[in-house]
Amino acid sequence: MRVCFCFFLAGCIVDSGPTAETEPDMGTPVAPDDAPDEPDREPQAVTKLRATDPVLVFEPGDVDEGVLQGGNAHVGWTGDHWVVVWIHNRRGHLFVRSTSFADGAHGPIEDLTADYEDGAQAPDHGPLVAGAPPLVVWSSEGRLRARSLGRDGHPVAPEVEIAAGLGEFVGLRGLWTHPDGFTLLYGDHAEEYRLRLQRLDPQGRPLGPAVMVIDEPHINVGGLHGDQLLWTRREAGGTDIVHVSGLDPSGQLEDVREIYRSDHADGFYLGANVAGVWDFDRGLMLVSLDPWRETRLDEGGYGRAGIVPLPGGLALIRGTGEYRPSNPLSTTLVVRFGGETMDLNATTRAAGTCLEHFATATAGARIGLVWVEGCSARRLYFSELR
Repeated sequence: MRVCFCFFLAGCIVDSGPTAETEPDMGTPVAPDDAPDEPDREPQAVTKLRATDPVLVFEPGDVDEGVLQGGNAHVGWTGDHWVVVWIHNRRGHLFVRSTSFADGAHGPIEDLTADYEDGAQAPDHGPLVAGAPPLVVWSSEGRLRARSLGRDGHPVAPEVEIAAGLGEFVGLRGLWTHPDGFTLLYGDHAEEYRLRLQRLDPQGRPLGPAVMVIDEPHINVGGLHGDQLLWTRREAGGTDIVHVSGLDPSGQLEDVREIYRSDHADGFYLGANVAGVWDFDRGLMLVSLDPWRETRLDEGGYGRAGIVPLPGGLALIRGTGEYRPSNPLSTTLVVRFGGETMDLNATTRAAGTCLEHFATATAGARIGLVWVEGCSARRLYFSELR
């Protein structure tokens, strides 16, 4: 399972190699070997996607009259069910709801941090979800914590502390599966969010000490594919540089390559020999790495976007809508695949609302998608693309 993360971005290219700015057909096979396998089932090539009716997972008043805290919601696949995990703003607790969502029914809301004192130990970053069955990771009071879920979506073990004494805030950069369990990337506020790597076992317990991967401040991580890392740094003059580099067995960088340079840009997806980059001036770019080539997928350097690999192609998911230079605001959630575009939240969005966040996970040829609407009175929705 792969988790996709979303950013606001911008920029202009530096490679002198050939370019291609034609509109590709999202659904044409690109890096199909990046698509995850569903256990015990051979993935079939996908030519079209259809979305199930949106399911309301959480709305204000479901728990103590509180609302969802910002864009802190993610989805995972257990092997049997989808699970949705989010942070509650009033209780300051981490909640999970699991279900097949096939018929619009779902299980009860469960508190993964029930023993926390309200507000005192509130999760401040995360949650991240990866694996099948999944591991949930979050930060709280300068500590990194984890809890594993079973195939039914319910917690199966007590909370694990990954690290402590990390400063007031911890920037979680990503969680991915690894042959020995999981790979976690994070930044410590006390060290200006310099990038560290921590290997975890399947229950979230540390496998050795954390490793300093990039000893520079304010690094954005765009993706991890095998032992290849996509990351962006900003130079002192304000130029954003997107890199792809290898990670050796100890977690140190090797074979660092610069693939994109711009005034405002960010890498956000990495697959097999391909990277997704947001460029504010040029739009959403797909960069083939060897041989180097760039393709414009979509115009407009604003909103949120994610690329999801499927057997047979890449699905582009993004937020679109009203654009204001001082405050880009997305209202509509769309998916493009196989030459078709779907409006996913046509039946859920209300006048004056906004699309604040979305996140995805995959199970074979299926995509689980959650999104947050409303900005202030936030509502959390789920739909499956298959």
